[in-house]
Order: sequence, then C-alpha cells, then structure tokens
Amino acid sequence: MKRNEHELQEVLKRFESLLKQYPDKQESLHFFKTFIKGVLRVKSTTTNMPIAEFMSIIKHERPLVFKLLKQQSSNDSYLKFLTEINMNNKAANNNISKLKEQITSPNLFNN
Repeated sequence: MKRNEHELQEVLKRFESLLKQYPDKQESLHFFKTFIKGVLRVKSTTTNMPIAEFMSIIKHERPLVFKLLKQQSSNDSYLKFLTEINMNNKAANNNISKLKEQITSPNLFNN
C-alpha cells in the first residue's frame, strides 16, 4: 500500500470511529472540529481527502454538531466553506464505500 493510501485509510478509520464514539451532542463538537481541522492538514499530492463526503455525513447523521460547526464558521473561512458544501448524503456514503473498497482488504473497517 502506498503512503497516501495509508493516510486515507487512517482518516477513513478515524471518521468511522468518530461517528461510533460521539453522539449528536454539543459535547461532541470539539472532537468533530478537531477531526476536520486534522483532515485539512493532511498534505497529499495524489489523494484527495473526502472532506465534502465527511461534511455531508456529519450534516445528515449529526445535525446538532453540524449546526454548531456552522455557527462557529463565522470566524473561520475554511469551516465556513466546508459547512456550505451541499452533497447528497447517499452519494457521500457511496463515495466513502467505494474508497474503502479501493484501498482496503476485507474486514479492515469492521473491527
């Protein structure tokens, strides 16, 4: 596996873990915001991090967290841009599933 695939694989695993671990509560906001900022810091010339897909899934599965992110975006241009992304949730989940299939072996994400 190439390094960029490993980075993508780790980001996908962290996102899945984030969704499992943190409910749609105000107390979860910090963890989602930290994750998003971390994904933005990943530098890769060959792999695009699926940030639009992540934002769509957060918007759909964690609406309160998304609302709080949007409220905080007035002071953060990157966050403002990301909370304005409008992607169909089904398409976002399909894209994430395809990425997982492309870079992982079976059962990697089912731990």
